Amino acid sequence: MARGLQRIVARNQGNPSIHEPVKNLVDSLMTEMLKRFSKVEYIEKLADATCLDPRFKKQAFVNSKVADEAVKRITSAVAHVNPLHREEEEDSHSATAASAGAMFWEDFDERVASLRPTTTPTVSTNAMMEMRAYLAEPLLPRTSDPLAWWMKCSPVYKGLCEVMKTRLCIVATSVPSERVFSKTGQIISDRRNRLSPSKVRELVFLNANLP
Repeated sequence: MARGLQRIVARNQGNPSIHEPVKNLVDSLMTEMLKRFSKVEYIEKLADATCLDPRFKKQAFVNSKVADEAVKRITSAVAHVNPLHREEEEDSHSATAASAGAMFWEDFDERVASLRPTTTPTVSTNAMMEMRAYLAEPLLPRTSDPLAWWMKCSPVYKGLCEVMKTRLCIVATSVPSERVFSKTGQIISDRRNRLSPSKVRELVFLNANLP
């Protein structure tokens, strides 16, 4: 979104037909956007949420290293909440609590277990495989619903789905700014044009910052 806004402003920046006041406004907008949005992908929560959005994944990042770091963070989080790991623990617990009749086959079961391969996939390996499979999926169309996709694919990406619930939930609103604008409207409506611009700025500042 930030890059899209910058691209639109950049097009108008190079438009020779715009008037000088408009050009100054466009230049100011571009300067502020570069200052505010140039490092937005370095914010970990936003980076993780972007990576877990099946419409964007790693393709939304300008810096590939930042994208790789987000993948590592998410993979580590999946390893800590991996449902497969919990299922294995539950299975081992239920096997331990088996009936006394299973003791009859204990010697045989131990010999069979010794013949099995000692290298089994670790929780970290499962998390990495799950992440690779997710990244290999084709990108969802930009206008699609990412939450609907996760609901459908949650049985396949169980660990990622658990992490997604804690990352893909950033509130897309700005209550403080809405409060400021509503208070500004009340101030100006109550006093009409009797207030100078400087007084309006002072009153808006006080209303926004005083408890």
